[in-house]
Amino acid sequence: MITIFTPVYNRKDTLLRLYESLKRQTVKEFQWIVVDDGSTDGTKELMADFTREEAVDIIYEYQENSGKMRAVNRGVQLAQGEYFFIVDSDDYITDNSIELIMREAENLPKNLGGMIFRKIDMASGKITGKPYRPAQGVRELVAGCARAEPEHGFHLHAHAPGGLPPLDAVRQSGLQPATS
Repeated sequence: MITIFTPVYNRKDTLLRLYESLKRQTVKEFQWIVVDDGSTDGTKELMADFTREEAVDIIYEYQENSGKMRAVNRGVQLAQGEYFFIVDSDDYITDNSIELIMREAENLPKNLGGMIFRKIDMASGKITGKPYRPAQGVRELVAGCARAEPEHGFHLHAHAPGGLPPLDAVRQSGLQPATS
């Protein structure tokens, strides 16, 4: 099962499109967790309406405003799925997203702990994000964005300067990724 997670704060006006895309999924083996980080705009009432419809397995939790990362951490605690898929409140997913993820997940290494995706314009199908072109060598880039753990390798931070290097390039540099 997949857990789709959405952190929200005063997002009543954007949630309907996401909810409708979840209802259209070709595979229904997912739960939708919404952690509301202190909304005052009627988000709570809208989520209650969605829950009453029983079209999607929803877990909704309200918390006092304490920031998106705390909402994400709470979502992880509540998650029951093997996979944790964050979808922001102003986004939506294609009708077969869960089906595709489940199919592709069968081939993922069991020790894979995270994934990234290309930034694509859905209307045109074109990649809109900047391509990875580090100004420095992989070793220097990793040194600037990694937390070294000699016994386990390294961990890349999400906000690495110039973006994260491809794992193959990191391996070719002689560095080993963390095992934990």
